[in-house]
Amino acid sequence: MRIIDVHQHFGLWPFSMGWNLEKVIKHLRKVGVEMAIGSSPEALCYDFRIGNEEVRRIVERHEELLGYVVLNPNYPELSLKELEKYRKNPRFIGVKIHPDYHRQPLDSENYIMIYEQIERVGWPVLSHTNPGDPPRVRNIVERFKNLIFIMGHAGTGGLSGYYKGFREAAKLAGEKTNIYLEISTMPQTRIIENFVAVAGSEKVIFGSDFPLDCPSFMYPMVTEANITNEDKEKILHLNAERLFKLLWSRMR
Repeated sequence: MRIIDVHQHFGLWPFSMGWNLEKVIKHLRKVGVEMAIGSSPEALCYDFRIGNEEVRRIVERHEELLGYVVLNPNYPELSLKELEKYRKNPRFIGVKIHPDYHRQPLDSENYIMIYEQIERVGWPVLSHTNPGDPPRVRNIVERFKNLIFIMGHAGTGGLSGYYKGFREAAKLAGEKTNIYLEISTMPQTRIIENFVAVAGSEKVIFGSDFPLDCPSFMYPMVTEANITNEDKEKILHLNAERLFKLLWSRMR
């Protein structure tokens, strides 16, 4: 089955991981990931403008990689300039935000300003989400009804409330048409089965958080789950193709 990984990172983390870009691409090809969408650790942890530029250079050199532009709510005006700068670059197809690293709740006033412009551009937004975030995500998508919101880690990004987080996220995705569940760090096939039963396979999307986690770990969480092959195809690549308007001809 084809694989599109919508949650990766291109570049070096501030802590030692041992995964430079060459090793990342080699591993993606070994696992069978045909397309990966990623953001910059530099952008998430330090200067988002430098990090976004780093990703631009990477994705323009590697056809199997596409980029997220990272926006930082602590600098809303600069973030909107970054969005405007990269939205016309065909190698960028979405926005990545991380409320934990940037120390603002998902529904802060500055994030609201940013969502308005992301909705205007029409890009999906991938956000790190914790167990306490589903109520905030509900408020966001009820206000921005055309904003495609992908819940990174499906509401389980924190260390506490793990099972409560994914259950609330699944219920929310089943209720709201513009919420999707990204599955990185899901350690059990039964969680994937729960997502499909509660939200529907069309609302579940493959991601690994590589190199913090690994697509070779997440892939069998999907393929070994007790769901149909049609469900698996949707999760592994069809949903990403639809949300990000991807064509396989573009990936060659």
